[in-house]
Amino acid sequence: MLCQGNRPVMTHSRRAGVLALALCWLSQDAAADRYSVRKLVGPGPFHGVHGLAFGPDGGLYAADIAGSSIHRVALATGRHRVVVGPPLGNADDLAFGPAASVSADTMVWSGISVGKLFAKTGHGKPRLIASNMPGINAVGFAPDGMLYVTQSGRSNKALWRVDLSGQQAPEKLWEGGGLNGFVITPAGDLYAPEAALGRVVRLDLNSLELTVLADGFKLPTAVALDPHGNLLVLDFDAGTVTQVDLDTGARVLLASIEPGLDNMTVGPPDSALANKLYISSIGANGIYELDLDTRALRSVVAGHLTAPGGVAVVGTGNRTRIYVADMYSLRVVNRATGAVTTLIPISAAGAYPTSVSHGRWQGREVLLTASWFTGRIQLIAPDDGAVLREEQGFAAPYAVLMLADGSWLVAEAGAAKLTRVSPDGARETWADGFELPVGLALAPAAGRSVYVTDAEAGTITGFDLATGARRQVADGFKQAEGVAVLADGSLAVVDSAARKVYRVDAATGRKRAIATRIPVGLQAPGSQPRAWVFNGIAAATDGMLYLPTDRNAGLVALRPEVPGAGATQHDFDEFLAGWAGDYDNSAQVRRQQATGRPANERNNAMTLYIRRVDLPAFGEHVYYGEWRDGIDASNLVRQRIYVFELDAELGIRLNLHVWPADNAEFVVRTRGAHLDTTKLAGVTPADMFGLVGCDVFFHKTRDGFAGSMRKGACAFPAPGGEDKTVYSWSQMKRTPSQFSYLDGWYNVDGSPYRRFAVDWNVFDKIR
Repeated sequence: MLCQGNRPVMTHSRRAGVLALALCWLSQDAAADRYSVRKLVGPGPFHGVHGLAFGPDGGLYAADIAGSSIHRVALATGRHRVVVGPPLGNADDLAFGPAASVSADTMVWSGISVGKLFAKTGHGKPRLIASNMPGINAVGFAPDGMLYVTQSGRSNKALWRVDLSGQQAPEKLWEGGGLNGFVITPAGDLYAPEAALGRVVRLDLNSLELTVLADGFKLPTAVALDPHGNLLVLDFDAGTVTQVDLDTGARVLLASIEPGLDNMTVGPPDSALANKLYISSIGANGIYELDLDTRALRSVVAGHLTAPGGVAVVGTGNRTRIYVADMYSLRVVNRATGAVTTLIPISAAGAYPTSVSHGRWQGREVLLTASWFTGRIQLIAPDDGAVLREEQGFAAPYAVLMLADGSWLVAEAGAAKLTRVSPDGARETWADGFELPVGLALAPAAGRSVYVTDAEAGTITGFDLATGARRQVADGFKQAEGVAVLADGSLAVVDSAARKVYRVDAATGRKRAIATRIPVGLQAPGSQPRAWVFNGIAAATDGMLYLPTDRNAGLVALRPEVPGAGATQHDFDEFLAGWAGDYDNSAQVRRQQATGRPANERNNAMTLYIRRVDLPAFGEHVYYGEWRDGIDASNLVRQRIYVFELDAELGIRLNLHVWPADNAEFVVRTRGAHLDTTKLAGVTPADMFGLVGCDVFFHKTRDGFAGSMRKGACAFPAPGGEDKTVYSWSQMKRTPSQFSYLDGWYNVDGSPYRRFAVDWNVFDKIR
């Protein structure tokens, strides 16, 4: 936003200018309604890999709980195919009956989310073996073909012997510390971890005598026997594989990989894979192969996200960070490259985030996560993942927002209400009468409105935060989940059951699809909520929308289609090569005087000085601009920091930083920096008034460059205390000899708010 002084102002007016800029505004509005979908991350192979087992065909089979599916994986290529799909494929662990036994060619698996045990023989259909087994976890066969199953839930910790035919009820053999991935020897010894106790035990299946073999692990989740009879122990939280000598108890660390390792299996005996260990990773959403002789580790298959749900966008330009609530972990995605890093890794004590939002708390940027799995809300530092505050005991919280007064607004789906949490932790019901409230979004206009999606009712409800006034914005959605407020006040809403993203007019409720056939709406297992994985959406200041796609463990960007967008590195270099210098508009002012234009309709005479400066806190390509009165050069008009970035898709991005109007000392200290740039030493974005959403995007033209702000992106409160939001829209041009701009302010409906320049402000480059 290029404005007079250190405050936004408008100058000049003529009916033709109003009409021309209004038409530009309307044409931009039409363009903003067209979106293209671009894959940013993924798709991934699974939704977190759990149990592993080799089948009689020599193939490796993998269990995918969140995806409710079982896959066969080709070890050489990592390619995979679904052999049992949703909903019956909900599997935590799986096993195959031994060859030459009564259970040969039979695969069994534990439906941990539904408390059921399933089996499938050969090419037959899945069948139910046992039900009403909450917390069912590990499954495995003894060499004689007898099937054993464990429960490891909070109140159900037991070992069962199960009749594979289903003719007899399961027999409970033992109750104890919660056995996980186990192995059984021909002698009748069952080796297993007791994860919660951090130890590995041997259970004699004949006498049921328990012996502790090794302890001190963080969270052991599976064991296996290598070809030499050594016990291998997998530690979920430590991310390690340890070899334990059963005779001496001596330990050897074989591999340190990453947290979130869930299960493992050794290659089939008497095969080329007999010395290979295959390890499932929930964190990496993949499978590793460990050579037990050489300890060489390779990735068989992996993804970048696991079961992505909620999303938040923080920052502008290439500094934009996309935070993704990835069911087990909190991830950060680079918007330029799609590279994924982990801010908070998976752990047994993790928050298992459903959604993520951002706000300001005690003067700093923070993230907030909600988890319907654990009932927790966490306040998180976005740089290092430190948990700054945590509140527990919510009823399936799906979303949380930080309000201006520091309180939180929580969508408690389990209680069908919105709860307000004060800074001191006190809670009160703020609104109720919902069926399944899951999505929250705060309007940018001084935070006065909040929107709530109801996945069960298929509605969007709006609230005035000051008065609590409630109104239904829109209905008729199959399953409304994520919601984001766009710069023009409209809403972007994810309808996961319809696999569509809608743009909704917040005033009229009219909606239209802006993206279809989006891979969202992962099927919920059993009696889990319809919004099993929350499908969130977030809007960036440049109009981009970001949407995790839970069906394929990916992330897509929805880009507003704007004609002429995009730039190359050559364009970027050319633009910057001519940007610095001295400019004035004296020639334009003289022309206006010569034509007899009244003084109040002429442009103000000004001189502009632009200098390249080294301010790494802002970025790599940073410039300082100082505007002086063209008649009295001692009169400082305005100061700006210009930060340029190349966005191959959107163009050459200009990010503006404005001097704070309420810090006169800072203005005095830095004025004249075009003559002495050391006056800017140590200046950071925190010292400035950042214009969020007011980036200008340039593209190459025949005679230079042309740029403009995104329509409806540069929003700010109306001056003078008027209770409304207005929008700025600036256009710019740059040639080798001139820099020009034209400003306009508009209401939310696109009508002009204030007078604006009839003519472009044209500055000639004088040196």
